[in-house]
Amino acid sequence: MEILIVEDDVSFALELQIFFEKHNPCKLTVANSFRQGWEYLQTNKWELVMLDLTLEGVETGGVLAKQAHDLKIPFIVVTAHKELEKLEKIKELKPLGYFTKPLDKLSLEYLLFNNFSADHRVPMENHQKPDSFLIKIKSKWETVHFTNTMYFQVKGNYVEIHQRD
Repeated sequence: MEILIVEDDVSFALELQIFFEKHNPCKLTVANSFRQGWEYLQTNKWELVMLDLTLEGVETGGVLAKQAHDLKIPFIVVTAHKELEKLEKIKELKPLGYFTKPLDKLSLEYLLFNNFSADHRVPMENHQKPDSFLIKIKSKWETVHFTNTMYFQVKGNYVEIHQRD
């Protein structure tokens, strides 16, 4: 899998590199500026782009998100800002995900698992919708079937899954 990370915060870009190397062996390229990100988007066939909305203090990541969308490259947005109007603008481009910093790595891992097949090359949209989902309990993945699920109950940072017996 070839992934482009567009992030001007060097320490956060390194954190993403470590995450991908640990969870999804792949070829990573990091662009540290808008210009470099734009050039890389034009010159390679990426399977995933992960980009910051604010590069070099300017909201240029939206331009790169639009370009990735136009090139039909799946992309994930990461930002330090939790502003709803930015989310509304970017939602029109249909990103795979929208994360705020600090990054919730478990959610990112789950998003990648659900959107790419086992060989990390075929987007899930080409397959039937799943009848189950995975949750991580301690270090083990457990399958939860939708047909057995009655409802979800949010309790602070946790979600209880209520199922039929």
